[in-house]
Order: sequence, then C-alpha cells, then structure tokens
Amino acid sequence: MNLQTARKMIEVCLWSDVVPEIQGHKGIGKTDLIRLIAKEWVDPFTNKVGIPNTPLYLATQEVTDLIGMPIKVWEKSGTPVVAGIESPDGVNDRIVMTWAEPGWWPREDPEVLEQDTIMYEKMKAKGASEDELWLFWNRPKYTLFLDEAKRAQRDVIQAMYPLVLSKKLHMNELPRGARIITADNFAGSYDVREPDEAFMSRFCHIEVEAEIKAWHSWANENNIHPKVMSFLSSNPTFLNSVPKDLEAASVKYNPLPDPRSWDMVNRVEKFGHYGIRNASSDVQHNIINQVIAGIVGLAAATAYGSYTYNTITFKDVLEKGASIKEALEACENDIEKNKLREKMLVESTSVMKNRKFNEKEGEYLKQFLLDLGQKDRATAILQTIFMLKNNGECEQGWINTLMKGKEIAHLIDYLLKQNNSHISES
Repeated sequence: MNLQTARKMIEVCLWSDVVPEIQGHKGIGKTDLIRLIAKEWVDPFTNKVGIPNTPLYLATQEVTDLIGMPIKVWEKSGTPVVAGIESPDGVNDRIVMTWAEPGWWPREDPEVLEQDTIMYEKMKAKGASEDELWLFWNRPKYTLFLDEAKRAQRDVIQAMYPLVLSKKLHMNELPRGARIITADNFAGSYDVREPDEAFMSRFCHIEVEAEIKAWHSWANENNIHPKVMSFLSSNPTFLNSVPKDLEAASVKYNPLPDPRSWDMVNRVEKFGHYGIRNASSDVQHNIINQVIAGIVGLAAATAYGSYTYNTITFKDVLEKGASIKEALEACENDIEKNKLREKMLVESTSVMKNRKFNEKEGEYLKQFLLDLGQKDRATAILQTIFMLKNNGECEQGWINTLMKGKEIAHLIDYLLKQNNSHISES
C-alpha cells in the first residue's frame, strides 16, 4: 500500500493503542512518515498541534541504553547514595540497588495531568461512557519510534517484548498516552533477522511501497526540484528500483490470530474510528478492515468482516445508536431475523448489568425496543431490565427513560398482561 493509506492505518493504531509495525524496502519514507505524523498530530480535545516523538535506532542500542544504569539509592527517599553523606531519613534507612532511567525516557507533565483530571471529571459528570472516558484519558500524547528493530542485537529484542506489549522496560513504565511505533526493512533481503512468532504477534503489520502519486505530494510539500519531480512523474518506474533477487528474498510476515490479537481488534473496533473520524464511511470501513488484517491476518479478517458486516451487537445499539431495523432488513429470511433478535436478547443481560445510566443511550434503547418488530422479544428484554433493577444491578435512570412518554406503553402493557396470565395459571 502507499504511504497515504499507511498513515491512516497508523493513526487508527495509535488511537487504539495497538503497536504498528511498518515494513518495506529501503528509502521509501517510512521514518519520515512517522516524523510527519507526530509533527502534524492534532489533539481533538485541546486543539494542540504536534506531539513529542523520540526515535531510537535499535541497531546501535545496548540493553543498558534502554533500561538505564544501576544506581545505589537510600530506600526511603530514593536519594542517590553519595560517599560520606548519611541518609536524610536517619539511621533506620538502608541502601538498595535500582536503575536510573535513560535520559530519553518520557515523563508526564504535571500541569497537563491536572488539566486532564479536571476535564475528565467534567466528562464523567455529564454521563460520558467508559469508552469515551478511556479514549480521552489515554489519548496519544507521545510517540516512541523504534527504528530498525529487526537489526537489533538479540538481547535488545528480548528487552522489547514487555515494552511493546505493556509499555514496561525493566523497572520503568511509559507514561499515560505514550505510543510505540516500529519500522523495518523486510527480513531476508537486508541485514535484518525475523524475530519469533511471540514477538511478531504483538503488532499490526503494515506493508508499504513507493507510489508516485504519494511521492509527488511529498515532493510538493518538501520543495523538491521541479526537474526531479517532472522526470519521476514521467518515468515512475525509476522511483524505487528493487533488484529481483532482493525482492524474491524478502520475508513478508503473515500474521495469524490468537487471543491477544483479538484483544487488539477489540480496541480497534472501539477506538480506531476516532483516528479517521473525518474520512468518509467507505474509507473508514476499508482502513479498519486493513488494520484488522494486519493484526489477525487476511483469512481471519475476511471471515470476521463477512460475519460482522450485517451484524450489530446490543452495545452497538446503546453506544452508537445502531439501527436494529436496518440490520433486520439486511437479513435474508425470517430465520436469520429471529436469530438476530434472540442474539440481542441474550446480550442484553450482560450489557445492561450494572451499566451506568446515560440519557442518550436510554433514548437509543427505547428506539431499539420500538424497532425490534416482535413483542415477545421486546418485552423479554424489558423484563430483563426490570429484574436487574429489582436486584440492584440496574440504575433507576434507565427505567425512568423507558417509562417517559407513551412510546413503549403498549410493550409494558403487554408485559404486564403476560405476567398476570402466568400468575392466574399458577
């Protein structure tokens, strides 16, 4: 794919807190793309432009460059031990060994933390969902770019395992909002090695290639000489020539699904759309599908896409206002419609249990019950909600919203008649 598409995929990954691994041949602009993303990043909550980006060329790194150097400190205060100077906390203190973090290691700005805390509490008070709160609190604030990770020494690659998975490196942990990006040439055709499956399964794999249209846009923005631009526009085959033996030797990683990768897909589905929120729905759908394929592989992504294309969940209804009416119309027959209605009934219990009330979601729920098109299932979902309320597992706000107005009065009457009928029979 070209760099423009890759950029959209990377931004989806950053919002989803998934580590993108960009692969491609030499000199096509992988490193420049990461710099550009960080430079032009816009925080939608504060309108601040740009986030810090620290590049680490891993081929030249030693493990101590990453985890820091050992240092003796006084245990109680953490003050470094200096010869001839006693602990500031008295004789009951002791000397322990720790590690001084490397100078490039990021720290959170206390002023930003204070501002975000205030905004977080305001959002919470206004009824923001858990996902909305997570998105705000953990939004991208800093990028750590691991360049040429596959050229690194084996012990350096080993040190990367916990970093790319849990953002921890020995005794240090990256601050809130930190994101990791990696870029490499293809293994096999360059002086790089392919790490094992346990390492490679921690990424969304994005293959990029030189493409004249994308290069021309970059050239315009970077004041490339008109003669160079004109020549390559007329002779695009000269943009990036790769020897046939080099191309044949390239090892292009094909991801496979596992439980960890499906958790990454989960974050993409929840938060990834925010990274391409200004794109058309078709572009969003296409980019998200490509990101998922980069995580679980093409076969699993295709099967997943086919299954979910016309499938909605009960959470989709509450959080996105997804239309059950449209989903039912897309079903091929009545059997498929009944399966979908039953699926929504089954999901309703776990989704509604202890769910914090949100007025917008309450209105979505009411519309869903009206559009479900089958009284028995609609009233069964209503009964589930009422039972959760009686057990103290559902907030009163949901009941108040459903009871407000006359829209679903007929469903409540139907439910009461059913219950009275069962009581009479018994």
